[in-house]
Amino acid sequence: MIDEPTNRNRSGDGTTDDASLPVAVDRATFQAELDRLRIREKAHTREGDTIAAARRRLPMVEVDAGLELLGPHGPATLLDAFEGRRQLIAYYFMWNPGRPAPEQCEGCTFYTSQVAELSYLHSRDITYAVFCQGRNVAVEPADGWLASRVFGHAFRLEESTDPLGNPSYTLAVR
Repeated sequence: MIDEPTNRNRSGDGTTDDASLPVAVDRATFQAELDRLRIREKAHTREGDTIAAARRRLPMVEVDAGLELLGPHGPATLLDAFEGRRQLIAYYFMWNPGRPAPEQCEGCTFYTSQVAELSYLHSRDITYAVFCQGRNVAVEPADGWLASRVFGHAFRLEESTDPLGNPSYTLAVR
């Protein structure tokens, strides 16, 4: 019995679907295709770098420093969220009021749980905070580190997201 390669797709009847596999070629043909692909990949990377540079040059929008928030210790302002530092990185968390931490957005929960040590940011005069939409956001102390960094706000989350409507980071400068 001859062992078949494990990368072949099998249909439900046990036959191999060769149409999904790339064509087998000699090394020189492969190298020529790879070289052409790398040229395209480099062009793609350069275009991405150009777009990123353009994003960094976007003008800033002034926001009222007195914007009312509900902070971890009660009412606060946007300026309070800076904790006296020059910059604020705000992560917009899709929090579902009335639900415990394990029932929150899995992506937001996973992402924010990876931010554990803030001394590096603090040493660079940056505060990290998590923002959630809604004035009455309440995060229980049992929710751990997140409880000390969450601010509820009344302004529309859609005004602070990317063009596709995905929650995002916002950098604010004081």
